[in-house]
Amino acid sequence: MTNKAEDQPGGKIKKMFPGRPRGRVPKGEVWMGTDFLAQAGFSDTPDNHSRLAHELGMDMICLPTADAMDCKPALGYRYFRPSDIRTAAGSGHHLVAAVVDGPLQEMVNRAGLMETLIGWVRDRKAFMEAYTREQEKILTLAAQCLDMGAQALVITDDMASERGPMISPGDIDTMCTGFYTRAVDMIHRAGRHLLLHSCGKITGLVPLFDRWKIDGLAAVQHGPNNLVDLQHQLPDGIIMAGIDADLLEPESSPGPEEDFSNTIALLRPSGGLILCSACGLYKGHHFDRIKRIYALAEKQGPGSA
Repeated sequence: MTNKAEDQPGGKIKKMFPGRPRGRVPKGEVWMGTDFLAQAGFSDTPDNHSRLAHELGMDMICLPTADAMDCKPALGYRYFRPSDIRTAAGSGHHLVAAVVDGPLQEMVNRAGLMETLIGWVRDRKAFMEAYTREQEKILTLAAQCLDMGAQALVITDDMASERGPMISPGDIDTMCTGFYTRAVDMIHRAGRHLLLHSCGKITGLVPLFDRWKIDGLAAVQHGPNNLVDLQHQLPDGIIMAGIDADLLEPESSPGPEEDFSNTIALLRPSGGLILCSACGLYKGHHFDRIKRIYALAEKQGPGSA
């Protein structure tokens, strides 16, 4: 995941957050849900995402973005229009990223996971025709987001379960490489960054991600992957993660907090960490928990970035 002058450790982070104090780990969230904003006293608008991010000390805001809301599952957060990116970017206080469902994710949204995977096995020609239609829509949407001022894109495409890839890495290569190489080329030509989100254990797919030249991974789980090992596999890439779901629960024991602190201490020197939850901030009680987690992260002290 190298890119010209960004090849040095932490280079991509420095480019994304040029005014960041040395050693301070940037913070952001891929998903901030409606109930989470309500707990903080905000309605779910682009301006209020910016206000809450500022209140919490975040360095970036992410807006899930779509040009059509049909077939989108109810997951506790809303989707915004591309024009809302311009509103968020207009504040000038945060890096603004658009979060866009990838082609595979869109097919799952429409038909369900099992039906989509069965389609891949039974009729690959028909599957790829449908996948191609989705990818063209998404590339058009991504271009609109860039035009509206998005400084980064997060593409969400769940390719794995807790045990590993849902289909073989070779099949994912066949299915997805054409889309991702085009998306990366478009986004890099615009001077922006592309991060990929997939749930589950994705370590077996890292060589493929590296070949696509994406800039990093977003909202990845520590439990199935071990973020320290993942960072070693992607020494020049961004890891936007660090907070697994159990750490956000109010009854969280000292064990998860200690593990979190140790993990952040190991990841910080790479200069490629953006602190983020793996699951999103959806529930009202996440508001108090995320403030405590941020305080724990700051206690780790400056790193080498």
